Amino acid sequence: MSFVFKSIVKTVFIIGFVFVWPILAHDRVLSNQMLYTGEGLVAGLGAGIFHPEGEECNYIGIWQAHVDYFYHPLFSVGMGFRFYGGNIDSKSMLLYQRYSIQSLYFAVLTPRFLLALGPEVGFENTNLKKIQKRISNDLHDEVSKDSLDCMCTAAYTLGDFSIGLNMSSSFVLNQSFSFLYSFLYEYDFTRVHYRTYTVGLAFNIRNYWKKLEHSMLSSWISLELKVERFSKNLAAETLLLGWSFGL
Repeated sequence: MSFVFKSIVKTVFIIGFVFVWPILAHDRVLSNQMLYTGEGLVAGLGAGIFHPEGEECNYIGIWQAHVDYFYHPLFSVGMGFRFYGGNIDSKSMLLYQRYSIQSLYFAVLTPRFLLALGPEVGFENTNLKKIQKRISNDLHDEVSKDSLDCMCTAAYTLGDFSIGLNMSSSFVLNQSFSFLYSFLYEYDFTRVHYRTYTVGLAFNIRNYWKKLEHSMLSSWISLELKVERFSKNLAAETLLLGWSFGL
């Protein structure tokens, strides 16, 4: 009887941990301008600079936005987009657009630590083949084949369709600041393994703006650094300033 009673207590505790404890937390921020409020709509806007690896590659602009809806206190579903624009080298200008759909499950592992995990599907409508072919022809007589693999356009290797897994977390430092970390793995069926590591720091402006306390469930400003790897030796970096808010 004692064993049965202990088993029931453990089961109730686990159910409470998974389905009740996260509901008690609110107004938490995650990387990529994502929020956890447990209800309603949340949205995020971000802008920054993107730099593919390579001496000839230029810094270009990046803009991103997303909106998510909590259809359950523990689950959200949403969509987002990213725009890259600028001169990727001395001869080519690029406007690259990528879209994503994701779903996240949230859990508060400790009163300060929030974890989110879920699948992500991505797709894009930018054809880079002509740009890559022209650059290859221009450089064919000047560089080796190994160097051609390091062209600036290699940073945009994800194809028309990709699937991935997103793990995002935040640690509350105090009532004003939170530390952010996330890892995103994407695979696009052309044998490209795209990995993104993100660290950041977020500031809760809702605590210092009375109007936001009455009009929004949450409002944060974040600064994030992303390191993206898309092959054994190629990488890119992104510095992003963002604003997240919940309605």
